[in-house]
Amino acid sequence: MSKKNDLLSDSDITRLLGVPRSTIQDWKKSPNDTWRKKLYIFLKSHSYSELALRVDMIKPFLNSSLESD
Repeated sequence: MSKKNDLLSDSDITRLLGVPRSTIQDWKKSPNDTWRKKLYIFLKSHSYSELALRVDMIKPFLNSSLESD
């Protein structure tokens, strides 16, 4: 795992978001003008602690939407 203030590794993104590493690799290889590549660049621009905080902030909304289905 990366240090808290370092940029994220692909493995860190997988751990934090639960997205398969193969999907992260596909995003990484996407053409620059696609949403997948833009999302990958956005995620990689954050530190581990920044992204972990963002994920923690949206978890209540994800849980409530799953319960209402």
